[in-house]
Amino acid sequence: MLRRLDIPYIALEPGASFRGLHDSIVNYLGNERPAMILANHEEVAVAIAHGYAKVTGRAMAAAVHSSVGLMHATMT
Repeated sequence: MLRRLDIPYIALEPGASFRGLHDSIVNYLGNERPAMILANHEEVAVAIAHGYAKVTGRAMAAAVHSSVGLMHATMT
């Protein structure tokens, strides 16, 4: 779906919450379209995506962990 939406990048903090997505991007898509950008915190992942959107005018994905990760992502 990310490729169909022409999302060029996805920022995320690796973890078990979305291991399947992570593995699919690396193994199935070859880490291209979207290319994975690793962040050390959910707030950083969302800040990267937000900055990209502001500068380019295009959407970028950010994946966050459930519950606490979602809370951290809203603090950007």
